Amino acid sequence: MISLLLFNLKIILQPFCLPPVPHRTAKETSHNPRARAISGAEGTQFASKSRRVPMREKALEIDCEFIRVRADVKWSITFDGNISNRVLKDIKWQSSELTMDDISAQLSVVPEEACQQIEQLLKAKVVELGRSGILVGMSGGLDSAVAVYLSVKSVGKDKVTAFYIPDRDSKGIHRDHAERIAQELGIHMENIDLTPTLNTLGVYDLLPIRFVPTQGLKSFLVKFGMRLTESGEQEDLLLARFRSKPNSLISKGNAYANVKHRTRMVILYYHAEIRNLMVVGAANKTELLTGTFSKWGCDQCADVMPIIHLYRSQLPTIAKYLQIPKEIRAKSADPDVLPGLDDKEQLLGSFQETDQILWGLENNRPREELIEQFGAKRLDRITALWESSRHMRESPYILYKSSEL
Repeated sequence: MISLLLFNLKIILQPFCLPPVPHRTAKETSHNPRARAISGAEGTQFASKSRRVPMREKALEIDCEFIRVRADVKWSITFDGNISNRVLKDIKWQSSELTMDDISAQLSVVPEEACQQIEQLLKAKVVELGRSGILVGMSGGLDSAVAVYLSVKSVGKDKVTAFYIPDRDSKGIHRDHAERIAQELGIHMENIDLTPTLNTLGVYDLLPIRFVPTQGLKSFLVKFGMRLTESGEQEDLLLARFRSKPNSLISKGNAYANVKHRTRMVILYYHAEIRNLMVVGAANKTELLTGTFSKWGCDQCADVMPIIHLYRSQLPTIAKYLQIPKEIRAKSADPDVLPGLDDKEQLLGSFQETDQILWGLENNRPREELIEQFGAKRLDRITALWESSRHMRESPYILYKSSEL
């Protein structure tokens, strides 16, 4: 009777299930004292090989005898009143409490598999879009380095073109790193100075630092100003920019920084269209979910965003696998758009902890559980960034759904 029940359940759920794989079953793991270890490194491999969708998708895997689920997920199955028909009515899931080590395991990444998937995506989209190659805007930082390395692996160095577009505020070290990457990969890179364009727009007149003679002094004054902004709480700067007052320093600072990436986007697409190239961007998931990117800028607008599904804390593993130079992997996440803003992680907080919180929010973890792990203040700030930046991911807003147009 039980075998028949499970067999019919398999038939009912088959369209919704992933292919079975020869790994531990729920029956085995439910009484296994190593269940927590299985949800760690082994569980990650299990998830990767079975192509399991994220836990919030509530996917099941069925074979002839067992319903297989991750070791850290509790489940129950309910049928309708007529048990003889064996019609599935509901599947209830309740995630067990996770420790910080468990969350870290969820964020672990298998670099070889991740890179292969991205390479396949890039290669397929070049063909699908009918492009002659790939164009990548390089900043000299980690994200764009990963994007350009994967681009070369996907279509070859002869079909990849890089652009480095600095302005007078850009640091020389990033130019050096961009040139080194291009040289090591053997790709063509062009430099376009953005300063004349920004001068014409009057961008450098927005902030009082235009009167300051040196970059070092400008950086000092900007950092000092950030400490004074919002009652001296620098960590609130990211939130304050979402509700800034007209013509305030924060509003002008937003415009000062964002116009650079938006102008870079225009330049990239201008050259991409002339050369029939596919624009590849380099934004990551942490930036996307916290709004730490320029809306309609080069870090949002692209034909393909190959690493947008990866959190920032996952990228060093990918970069090491790709053998990106250590000095590029080790340096801070510098936005390089305004003197004094030298480290996005310093403004946002630890990438590892931020990503763990974001994972918890994405997967609907109980608030009490996240507070216990990260503290209420830290959780509330990341949650506020998540909510305040929602419009950056959803807009433009329209009256009708696309299917109704």
